[in-house]
Amino acid sequence: MSEPPRDSKTVLVADHRGPERQVLDSVLRRLGYAVLTVETATELEAMLHGPTVVDLVILGSDLYRDSADDMARAISRPDRRVILVEASERQTKEVVGFIDMTENAIRGINVRVPEIVFLANDLLYSRSG
Repeated sequence: MSEPPRDSKTVLVADHRGPERQVLDSVLRRLGYAVLTVETATELEAMLHGPTVVDLVILGSDLYRDSADDMARAISRPDRRVILVEASERQTKEVVGFIDMTENAIRGINVRVPEIVFLANDLLYSRSG
């Protein structure tokens, strides 16, 4: 069985509206991904239980606040990876980058759109060889 073509990969961006989300959405679309956006936890959960196959979720931590880690772990699986992006910058810039939470969920600390796009590309292609 062959892998679906690249343009069939779907990325769900779950975060509040803002300039960074608009740039992320635009860049991912230009790379050929189908991009869906939601702004609330309720919308996210409905989308994940709907008919559309989601290959990657980029989750802003503000959506679930203190339980964002738990949610990222709960919705991640081998065919649907999750990038949890911390909503606020840490005062110290000593930690910048991505940390594995589980095999399928990754936390981004002090990261920007280019780093998120690079990781999204890597995650979407790592499963297809």
